[in-house]
Amino acid sequence: MVTTELLQAGATAVERCADLFAADPIGCNLAANVIERGDDGRVVRVASETGTLGGAVEWGPGYTLTALRDGAHAAIAGALPAAGRIRLDGEVRDATTVAGHWSERTGGGFESIEILRVYRLGELHPPDVPGSVAAADAAHLDNAARWAVAFGAEVGLDDDDDDDADAELAARRAQVERATNEGRLWVWRVAGEAVAQLIVSTPCFGTVRIGGVFTPPELRGNGYAAALTAAVAGTERARPGVDEVMLTTQSSNAMTNRLYRRLGFEAVHEMLLLWLVAPES
Repeated sequence: MVTTELLQAGATAVERCADLFAADPIGCNLAANVIERGDDGRVVRVASETGTLGGAVEWGPGYTLTALRDGAHAAIAGALPAAGRIRLDGEVRDATTVAGHWSERTGGGFESIEILRVYRLGELHPPDVPGSVAAADAAHLDNAARWAVAFGAEVGLDDDDDDDADAELAARRAQVERATNEGRLWVWRVAGEAVAQLIVSTPCFGTVRIGGVFTPPELRGNGYAAALTAAVAGTERARPGVDEVMLTTQSSNAMTNRLYRRLGFEAVHEMLLLWLVAPES
């Protein structure tokens, strides 16, 4: 029998879903990280007598799916809101199957936003680029926040309803300040100046995720982002308890896909981001 329970994000939800997270730490990484942080979100957990079949964590404008096992899709769809515009992301088959069940239940439809390719680190091939990697410090925070805003605008994945530039900058500053304080914001420096940055997640079930890789447009073409990504990936994989280093990029971005493959990252699967659109929306 399949059962559904609603949990508050945090340690209890992580514990309840631990069997699934441990079985597929890459497929569950984004959702598991959000749940672990406990940021006011809720978690839909679907289970049977054999254990956790899947979950969806509520955060931001919608829901992120964990890897889903057969039997979870309809139950997840049944637990999602039936009104409004709801953002949903997950592995392509999981996201489309959940969206199909939701559409049948509500009479609504869905619109594709973006497809992301998920990579894991294989054999690392660091490039030879002038400069050095360093943990970001407080002096970089203003630049870090502006670069984070620019990154979000470039990849086009920010909430379209948020037109408040000051609020966006403040939110990004809080994000990079937290990452700096936790030693998770890294920069590539040339002649003492930061020329690229990225953020790495906290380890979750042996997996860390690199994100927000950004070089200002005027500094591109020098290999700084590649060198930074390789340096941080190597450092993270060497940490005790870290088995996998992963990252995502837009499937349509040929440049970044070539870059990550050249560094030794291997494609695992693709994620679909979409809007569920209720009939009255």
